[in-house]
Amino acid sequence: FDTRDGRWLTINPDEKYRPASLLKVPLMMAVLKKAESDPSILSKKILYKGDQDLNQKQNIKPAETLTTGQYYSVVELLRRMLTYSDNNPVPLLLNNMDSGALAKTYTDLGFAPTDTDIKVKIYARFFKVLYNGTYLNREMSEKAMEMLIQPDLSQGLKSGLPDDISLASKFGERNLNDANGNSILKELHDCGIIYFPNHPYLLCVMTKGNDFNKLAGTIKNISALIYQNFNNF
Repeated sequence: FDTRDGRWLTINPDEKYRPASLLKVPLMMAVLKKAESDPSILSKKILYKGDQDLNQKQNIKPAETLTTGQYYSVVELLRRMLTYSDNNPVPLLLNNMDSGALAKTYTDLGFAPTDTDIKVKIYARFFKVLYNGTYLNREMSEKAMEMLIQPDLSQGLKSGLPDDISLASKFGERNLNDANGNSILKELHDCGIIYFPNHPYLLCVMTKGNDFNKLAGTIKNISALIYQNFNNF
């Protein structure tokens, strides 16, 4: 999606994917939407008891995780959830927010809360409205983009860009196993705003296959191809 003139292109627009950690973005948006009317919720402290480590099954492990027995502010939980793709802040945030807030964010942007899979163009709306500031107010939109500006997947979209190009992004991964625990399908996705000089663009790549390294390579190659297209435009 070209932010200059609204042109967009999709490939396999009807293909659906399991969003996995990509859904941390609408969760963040739901919390920040609530914070528009009650900013104090961002400073609320929540105890992480360490009852369960939700990162154990991740292929791409978070660089930093929560410490058992420590209190974290809501805004810090959001930051860690997005910057490091740490799964452990998710239940803490969900248990301390209005149960209908997240569902409303989904439905406001055209994604049914009961859906388990999503089309890439539907998911791209979350980043589009964050960039345009049309869902959250300016303050909260900027806060959201700041938390996304440090990519949590260095071998995804970021690896296809020059070092001096910033992006605000989120990745998601899924590993589907059969009854014997053997992997039968892997998914890897990366979506974000690439801050190309003078005209940022939105790029979302969702992939399926049986090798995470090959999927990451595909995302890298597409990112590099799109960047070169903009560079020569």
